[in-house]
Amino acid sequence: MFALRQLHSQFVVKVPEPITSFEGKTIIITGGNTGLGFEAAKYYLKLKASRVILACRSLEKADKAKLELEQSFPISGHIVETWQVDLSSYASVIQFYEKARSLPRLDVLLLNAGIMTKEYRVAEDNESTITVNVISTFLMAFLLMSKLKETASFFGTTPHLTVVSSDLHFLSDFSEWKTDDIFASLNDKKSARMNDRYNVSKLIEILLVRHFVSVHGTNYPVVFNTVQPGWCQSNLSTEIATPFQKKVGGLHGKNN
Repeated sequence: MFALRQLHSQFVVKVPEPITSFEGKTIIITGGNTGLGFEAAKYYLKLKASRVILACRSLEKADKAKLELEQSFPISGHIVETWQVDLSSYASVIQFYEKARSLPRLDVLLLNAGIMTKEYRVAEDNESTITVNVISTFLMAFLLMSKLKETASFFGTTPHLTVVSSDLHFLSDFSEWKTDDIFASLNDKKSARMNDRYNVSKLIEILLVRHFVSVHGTNYPVVFNTVQPGWCQSNLSTEIATPFQKKVGGLHGKNN
């Protein structure tokens, strides 16, 4: 059933090309230097966004992406900005928030950055996939929610906060939910199943957003949602994909 749904959404469903103007609006994209984040930045510029901030771990890579965007679109040098943030560090996320809170407005926060790894690593006393994909992602979301709400109130708009998730959540086993302390179980190196960890992280993302929406209701001033981009060409699975998977992804993965 999952495979059929994936094939249908990948090769049959046609997503309408966005046409809404983003003129005057400010966008933040985590992981905006590559893959889905970079393609999203292209669309926002195409739709006349006034300020696009690429929030990336490597400023060197972000600056290269900025240059490519400026060479591809007839924009002035101040529209695309590069800000540093490392989601494996809570201090870095908080520092980013302190800078972003001074923005005159924030219309879109696209939380796209994430990792997929087969190696158990620790970041901020948790397994790194959980730290980056879940804890830091939602730390940034909840810290900047106030700026999004402020924008909604002052400008009379409806800002969006979107977490890039994945249909791979459907395949997660997530047996850790049965334990008394889910995060402690996920942090146990001996029992960690890293081949399922990315899927679990995406399921937790969806559950968190659904819970937030169920608590705050549909009249909340900010649209808070998740998106499933489908099978795409990106660098996300470089570490974990087999040579065959990489070849198939190159042939059939979406690239825009």
